[in-house]
Amino acid sequence: MPVLRALALALGLALAASAPAGAQVLPTLPSAAPTSPFDIQQSGIYTTAPIVLDGSVLFRIAATGSATSSIAERVTVIESVLQQITSQIEVGDETETAYDPATFKVSAVRQNDEDVLEAIDGRHHQAVPIMTVTTTDAQYNLTTVDALAQSWQDTLQSALVKALIKRQPAQVRLNLQRVAIAAGVLLVLTLILGWIVSLLRGRSGALRETLEQRAATAGEATATPDAGAAQEAVHHSRRRLLAFALRRIAPEQRMRIYNAVADVLVWLVVLLWFVGVTWALARFPQTTATARWLWQGALGVAGIWIVAALVNRLLDVVIQRAASVWHVRYQATSEERARHSLRIPTVANAIAGFKTILIVFIAALASLSQVGLSIGSVVTIGGIAALGVSLAAQNLVRDIVNGFLVLFEDQYVVGDYVTINAQSGLVEHLTLRIAQIRDAGGNLITIPHSSVTTVSNHSRNWSRVDYVVSAAPDADPQAAMAAVRAAIESMAADPAWRDALIMPLEWIGIDSMTKDWIAIRAALRTAPLRQFAVRRELNDRVVREFRKANLGFGVAIADEYYP
Repeated sequence: MPVLRALALALGLALAASAPAGAQVLPTLPSAAPTSPFDIQQSGIYTTAPIVLDGSVLFRIAATGSATSSIAERVTVIESVLQQITSQIEVGDETETAYDPATFKVSAVRQNDEDVLEAIDGRHHQAVPIMTVTTTDAQYNLTTVDALAQSWQDTLQSALVKALIKRQPAQVRLNLQRVAIAAGVLLVLTLILGWIVSLLRGRSGALRETLEQRAATAGEATATPDAGAAQEAVHHSRRRLLAFALRRIAPEQRMRIYNAVADVLVWLVVLLWFVGVTWALARFPQTTATARWLWQGALGVAGIWIVAALVNRLLDVVIQRAASVWHVRYQATSEERARHSLRIPTVANAIAGFKTILIVFIAALASLSQVGLSIGSVVTIGGIAALGVSLAAQNLVRDIVNGFLVLFEDQYVVGDYVTINAQSGLVEHLTLRIAQIRDAGGNLITIPHSSVTTVSNHSRNWSRVDYVVSAAPDADPQAAMAAVRAAIESMAADPAWRDALIMPLEWIGIDSMTKDWIAIRAALRTAPLRQFAVRRELNDRVVREFRKANLGFGVAIADEYYP
């Protein structure tokens, strides 16, 4: 060890002695162990260590066995020579590198079955040995000594010339100017993008306030009255709820787009500054190693998450725009367009949520790989974690899957009057996990999708009135049917009820008879949820038609006959 340290000192003195006249070698920081012990690796019968210049690994040297101390000393000597070659000297009032990058050359000299790599330039008359390429190095790299020497000669030639150029005073001044210009451009871009973000946040806040005001108004307008009057108001409540939900769609989509674009710009600024700082540090030899550590080390992980967040928000914008285009191009009836408009935001949000989970998962795998875990281990850990989460949240997964099916199959949407299991009411809120309905008593019932077994949609496309009237047993059946038909036709001709009747009379006839009554039965197809009001109005008109025709009513028909 003392011999090697003496050799390194002798090489430094030789470089100083061979410097041009009047030149003074600037002092350099001591480097007793340029390579961290953690960089020394055991590979089979070989022990290897990297040769590093300005934070970049040039190649790895090798020794047989577990010769850790000897290979560390060899690394120390080689890197000490590299530091002396790239050191700066004072020539008069100016500072320049000890070696001239324009005439610098690395050559290989054959000595005793080994090649010695030497450095020389136009300022120095005597070549300085950098390192010896040993047979062990060649065996580890599975090549010959001459071929490995040629490869390392080219590597050292390129790396040292770049290092010398980077240390030239003119190049340092040029790099400082470039860094200053880049910082100014980044600052201007940051101010412009910050103003745009502030503008987008302001518009999003205004839309949020508008939605909150509409929600408060809709809450008062759609409040369900007492249970007895609930069925009478169900159609109007549904119309108000549907109208409110439709009015929310466009502002919510714009608000999501504003927020997504604002987040994209914020993450873009962070990414630009991260890349800019790393690029600036890489311009100077004193900070090149720091720049490389920032890029490949701790901030490498941060860079992965910055890019992930940026991609996530960009895809949010794409999804929202695609949802808007999908809505515009959809052609159907007015009610189908309304239902489609209510499905689109939920489907888009579901896709966005799945996309976010996927991006986070990929970023986590990349981060684990960045810190040194193998891809196989990372995938195994991810698979185990996914299995554990799925086992712990089976009901949640079922809720989400069933929610997807509800939306894609268009089973029901906000504003529909449904019976889910044994609960009936208006659908007020629908997500991938739950459906919330308001029943006749004004209760808000929350039903997870995984617990749904049967769904009856009473407002999908159309509804039906199954109308039965009991006539007296001695009444003329034809006259009774004519009275019911006249009542239905009068409703169909009334402008106030014309829109409520899609098919005024599907069929009519005598359904059954006993000694106590004759059952006249008819079917009418109505607009969604208009069957309740149509039935009440039809009762009134049938009573008047029966009285006009002097027809009597029979006894009440039991529920087991006509539920």
